[in-house]
Amino acid sequence: TERVRTPLIAVVGASNELPEGQELAALYDRFLLRLHVGPVSEAGFERLLSLAGGEPEVKSALQLRPSDLEDFHRGMETVELSADVQALLVGLRKWLAQRQITVSDRRFGKIVKLLKASAHSHGRAAVSIWDCWLLQHCVWDEPEQREKVLAWYTERVGVTADWNPERLTRLVGVWEARLKQDQDSRSQVRDKAGQLLFVGHGGERTVLEHAPAYITRDGEEVYRAPDEADLSDPTNGGRGFTTSELGRLQWMSRNRRLEHWSGFEQYIAEKRNRLTKVLPHEILMEPTPYPPVYIKDRVGEMEKIAADIKAWRERLADHIGDCKTTVTSHLWGSADFAGPAVQALEAIEDKAKVLERRIQVVQQGFARLPVRKDPGDDA
Repeated sequence: TERVRTPLIAVVGASNELPEGQELAALYDRFLLRLHVGPVSEAGFERLLSLAGGEPEVKSALQLRPSDLEDFHRGMETVELSADVQALLVGLRKWLAQRQITVSDRRFGKIVKLLKASAHSHGRAAVSIWDCWLLQHCVWDEPEQREKVLAWYTERVGVTADWNPERLTRLVGVWEARLKQDQDSRSQVRDKAGQLLFVGHGGERTVLEHAPAYITRDGEEVYRAPDEADLSDPTNGGRGFTTSELGRLQWMSRNRRLEHWSGFEQYIAEKRNRLTKVLPHEILMEPTPYPPVYIKDRVGEMEKIAADIKAWRERLADHIGDCKTTVTSHLWGSADFAGPAVQALEAIEDKAKVLERRIQVVQQGFARLPVRKDPGDDA
């Protein structure tokens, strides 16, 4: 075999079927732009019949000399790849991998050159997001994948390297969850001296963790047995005696029931005879108060996010205007893409407005959190 250098500019291939097998994969990978051509339409069939043979004629004004191509190529190399376009390509590579659509690194390198050529042909110094409309014709392996790539691209024309709607939605969700956590948090109340407070058995506030409490059985007051009953365990095993149970006890000195004891009613009336047990007090809780610096920091962070979202919305508005002018006059693209692109951008703008309102609600929520007052703050 012999290698012969040739001034190759472009190669155009056509096939009735897609290549199958590894032996053709490398060759197929080198065809960067791919276009599925369907049968001739009814409207175009008559034109097909009237075509005459012969060599195509290219007007001299449209012809390119080798020097023109060299100049264009040198100019193309100076075109920059914007951060937004880089982010889009990174996202596309991940999206393709998830769907097992293989695009080699070599083809991605050629895609970048194609995008730079598109930008340079419009006199731009950097690749625009609108040049990336060409991606749909570069990364499919099967024709039906092209529309999916176009749909993916259309949904992301408003995505930038700094702001991604999905990432921003997750961020707002995280802050909403954090606010709810702060709002739902409860802490033990302290008095002015900083001591922890409890709810006494009578409903009063107290610093005591526990205290004796009157106990009941099935909602009924219980008592210690009086000395007149002469019991070895006047507490009845800690269960106490109800009024009726006390009355049935034997009055030892008279061999009669205590209910016949003249001091029975007086005994029951005195609270000191009620059976008590040391029980813990209920902890007195309140919504957790936060240090002023904590609230200030949270409010400040929300203000920054809200300002960033507003700036992003303003960029989207400019993006929509740029879309209407750039796409309709794009040399390499399809003018009818402007409509779907604008719709996609407006949908993203609507999402941004919703996110801006949500983060403002979060900001107000943080601002309304109870403020902690440390001992001495009122002095």
